[in-house]
Amino acid sequence: MGGLVYNEISKIVAQRRFFVVMALLTVIAILSALTMRGFAGALGVTAAQMVSTGASGGFAQLLFPLLIAVIVGDIVAGELTEGTLKLLLIRPVSRWKIWLSKLIAAFFVSVALVCYSALCIYVALGAASGFGSFSTPALAEGGSSYAVVTLRAYGLEMISLLSVVSVFLLISTVAENGVAAVGLCMGMTVICSICMPILHFFSSTKWIEYTFFEQWQIAGQITNSFPLTGWTIGGSIAVLAAWIVICIASGIAIFQWRDVKS
Repeated sequence: MGGLVYNEISKIVAQRRFFVVMALLTVIAILSALTMRGFAGALGVTAAQMVSTGASGGFAQLLFPLLIAVIVGDIVAGELTEGTLKLLLIRPVSRWKIWLSKLIAAFFVSVALVCYSALCIYVALGAASGFGSFSTPALAEGGSSYAVVTLRAYGLEMISLLSVVSVFLLISTVAENGVAAVGLCMGMTVICSICMPILHFFSSTKWIEYTFFEQWQIAGQITNSFPLTGWTIGGSIAVLAAWIVICIASGIAIFQWRDVKS
């Protein structure tokens, strides 16, 4: 399994778009630091404080799924289009292991993107406004240090990332080609980000709180920016865990019987 995962990660990072995304994150971090420099200076906000809340920001919750869709949205469908998937399937390895290795590789790459983004923001904003200390108590978070708040927020973000990757990999497994898979993943992200807040205006839409699209902002539970009320961290984790299990089981089942013709 380790060799399969390494092979999948190698294929992802060898793509030109991976470096484009990394460059984009770097530019966004620098521009964010320049934009927030005056704001941070006036309010005494340091880089450590911004990093601790960065995972739960609304912009991050839209940006990361879009970037993940670009990088791993075609991890299955793309190989089907290029004909390389058939070469992989003729190896003496179970199909479920191949699919699971793609999931693990996509998750590791997604985690790396988030960590790299946090590092870029910390360095860029720290150079512009001061780095600050992660041991400083976060008064708005019950007095816990920013180090503790950061670990909690990014820990929940890892669960969110796994759910995003699971859903996107399921879409890639069902889609007929890589372009369609990436388009579906990105379109779903944008449309749901726009439509979900609108649906909240209707009283009969309690069910949408149990959808993956609403719960992927689970990191906001730490910084009080979670869009839903009445939810605990445990409840949100349970909903996302259910979605992860459903997507993994469905993805493996579809991949097992899917006929690869090219």
